Amino acid sequence: MENIVCFLYKRGRFIVNKKSKKKSTITGWMILNSAVIIFILGLFVSFIIFIVNLDKNIALMQQSIDTLTEEVSGLGDKYDNMNGKVARLEGAMSESVQLDSSDVLYLYPTDEFVQVLDSYQHPEYMGNNQKIDVGTIGTDKEGKDYKLDEINGRRVLFPYIENGQEVYFLGQFNENGQWDGNCIINVYNNKKLVIITNALFSDGELGRYQQVISDEKDLQDIWIVADRTRQIDKKGKIYNTGETWIYTCDVEYEQKFEFEDVTVDDLFYEGKLVSEIMAMDAKLESYYKGNTSGGLYNDDTGDAYIIKYDENRKIRTLYQGKFVNGQFEDKDAWEIARNPKTDAGYVYNVGEFSGNHFQGKEPLEINLTQERIDQIIKENDTIIDFKYLQWYKP
Repeated sequence: MENIVCFLYKRGRFIVNKKSKKKSTITGWMILNSAVIIFILGLFVSFIIFIVNLDKNIALMQQSIDTLTEEVSGLGDKYDNMNGKVARLEGAMSESVQLDSSDVLYLYPTDEFVQVLDSYQHPEYMGNNQKIDVGTIGTDKEGKDYKLDEINGRRVLFPYIENGQEVYFLGQFNENGQWDGNCIINVYNNKKLVIITNALFSDGELGRYQQVISDEKDLQDIWIVADRTRQIDKKGKIYNTGETWIYTCDVEYEQKFEFEDVTVDDLFYEGKLVSEIMAMDAKLESYYKGNTSGGLYNDDTGDAYIIKYDENRKIRTLYQGKFVNGQFEDKDAWEIARNPKTDAGYVYNVGEFSGNHFQGKEPLEINLTQERIDQIIKENDTIIDFKYLQWYKP
């Protein structure tokens, strides 16, 4: 006789016919065990999937961390580069510039020796290993005369007056009778500081030199800051390579000592003055990187560039190409400039330039976006310190 299973519902409960109780109990346990096993297997599979995804997430996190590290490192490099530039302006070669007043000999140079010293005010015009062939080079305050071989290896401060200007020249000769180490020159005109030169010599060979010059441009007082290195090409022609900053700044530095009482402590080296110029909120009018000769921008490599700024300290012109006597002169150069027709937005000019002006009829591109500007600079392999690229927003 077949067992009949009957489910009755009473008071909210299922009642199982007693005849099938044992079999039903076994079947229930089997179902329960299967459910537990399936549940455990599900947990195990979920755990495996979690572990796999966790590995992927960790890998992605590590990749993100590596990318972030690279970006932070890049920012650090840019920051270090910017700080390096500022540090160089504010006293490069300061380790070798030791303005120590001890063991310094004070001599008033002879007229003959003044002609030698005068040539060092403008290193760009000066040759190397200039032979110093004079007898007596100077006299101290007690009236004692000195010859060149008597001061070799000593630091000497030469105060003298030439063309109405007071000049203070600090330097030293080596045993070969050549300038060696740093030569610091300060020039005052009408009691106003007008030239600082810090030139580094090695046995008469001029290497790196820095200058700060007070001048006037378009009825505006300017300070010219230069950091250059002497070079000689294969033909023996002398030129200089480096950077030039021109600042507009209505600042004058009055002489705070008397000619007869000057000491080493009264001298400015270039970084000391540049720090004070920066503190006066000077405006950068232009920045040039390239070669110079004869005191002017002269560069035929095509790699030199200049950035010119407006009164808002934003870029109005970025030009890269050849320079002749301070002018844009090139058959195939390029520039990004403010649109001359609207004085708004930037245009891209490519082709011939002469007398600082593009000679083409129309720009190659107009209304440049910031993305396009960055792309143009990259396409031309131009390496520019990012702090100088202050553009107007498109």
